[in-house]
Amino acid sequence: DLSACEKQLEAAKALPTAYLHQTFESEEAKKWERKKLGEVCEYDTGIWGEESDSSEECYYVLRSNNIQNSKIVLNEIAVRKVSPTKAQSKKMQIEDILVTTSSGSRNLIGKCALFDIQDGKNYLFSNFTMRLKPKLSTIVPGFLFYYLLSPIAKYFLTQIQATTSGLRNLDRKKYVMQNIPLPPLPVQQHIALELKEKMTQVEKLRLSVEKQLEAINALPQAILRKAFRGEL
Repeated sequence: DLSACEKQLEAAKALPTAYLHQTFESEEAKKWERKKLGEVCEYDTGIWGEESDSSEECYYVLRSNNIQNSKIVLNEIAVRKVSPTKAQSKKMQIEDILVTTSSGSRNLIGKCALFDIQDGKNYLFSNFTMRLKPKLSTIVPGFLFYYLLSPIAKYFLTQIQATTSGLRNLDRKKYVMQNIPLPPLPVQQHIALELKEKMTQVEKLRLSVEKQLEAINALPQAILRKAFRGEL
């Protein structure tokens, strides 16, 4: 029934946080080595460029709104004119991590996504975001990405926000000073793959329950009332 479906949906939404808590705050995790974020990846700020003029110097630029539910989405993507030399240094590569650094909302600061678009186009990133480029000899990109989604990393985010004229900003210098757990690379790889699989399953479950809810809500109220009274 409706209430059972709603409870299922709440449970499905809570699962990702539970999985991340279980992984990164376990007794095992407490024994892992730690390094600063700035030591395990390169990082830089994005670019905004000029108004598009449809020339060859125009590029797609990813903004904060292109990070949704920890994924890169290509809705309402900006197109800006950027000199080729500057564009070269700001091109996103597979498994770079994009992070929101400015927003009107406290909850959106620090939201991130692993760049996985393989459509042959060039994507830059805006000045209200920053790019993390994991050093592959030290850290697995997927492992770092899931750590940044974890409750412990999100709590750290709340400690390092500044506000200017209604806009919340991530203190980038403090952000890259946060401690990142570093188990051996094979362990990181295993955790990244396991979490990816779990998150995929949770997403399927959530979508399935949402469809059930939509179907229930689409039924005429009179039928629903009879069903709840056991009159059907």
